[in-house]
Amino acid sequence: EGETVSPVSVYTAETIAKLGVTDLSALTQRLPIASQGALNGNNQGTSFAQGGTGVSLRGLGLNATLVLLNGRRVAPFSYGSGGTITFVNLNSLPIEAIERVEILREGASAIYGADAIAGVINVVTKKDFDGLLVKARYGNTFSTDTATQQYALTYGTHSKDNKTSVLLQANYLKQNPLFNRDRSFSSQTDATGINVYDSGTGLSLPGANLGSSFGFPGRFVVPRNAPGLVGTPFAGVN
Repeated sequence: EGETVSPVSVYTAETIAKLGVTDLSALTQRLPIASQGALNGNNQGTSFAQGGTGVSLRGLGLNATLVLLNGRRVAPFSYGSGGTITFVNLNSLPIEAIERVEILREGASAIYGADAIAGVINVVTKKDFDGLLVKARYGNTFSTDTATQQYALTYGTHSKDNKTSVLLQANYLKQNPLFNRDRSFSSQTDATGINVYDSGTGLSLPGANLGSSFGFPGRFVVPRNAPGLVGTPFAGVN
């Protein structure tokens, strides 16, 4: 009587389609329980695991969340995050082949070990899919060519007695890079001449000089809109 049912969230293929996500990583990023410490494939210029994506439940790290495929452990990515932290690459699990995703929202280290301290994610693939499914997606931005192309081909068949089933899936993804130099607000550290929208005040205010303050000569930054500075000698000074 002292034991209760473990909290499990289930996302079916229909629910995933309604969310409009195109990969498993995008699904995990929508989870409030997986908001911190995840590896989403962006801003990995100096990463050892470029192109890989991982999930971190409760913000405890990539190696504290266990990822299963049909109830079995998945081999970790060939390169660890930061060179040492092992994780399962979610990009290796195509979302078109997923029947449902089961998420255990509490620690299960007593059953699975230390890599399940934060929780467990079990990906269940389709078993009764019969036919051919082709998907294509293209997206781009207006100011810079950061086009994203994604193509997916899924084929499945099963025997009449339902004892044997085959599911084949191929996925192709290409995304052009987006560098800091491609945007005016990130092309240089000195943004004092660039107006930046402030959501708190609703005003368009000049940016700040975010250059290094450790070099010679030393420097400190006082934002123009810093509270408590109006009427002081530092008012309106960067």
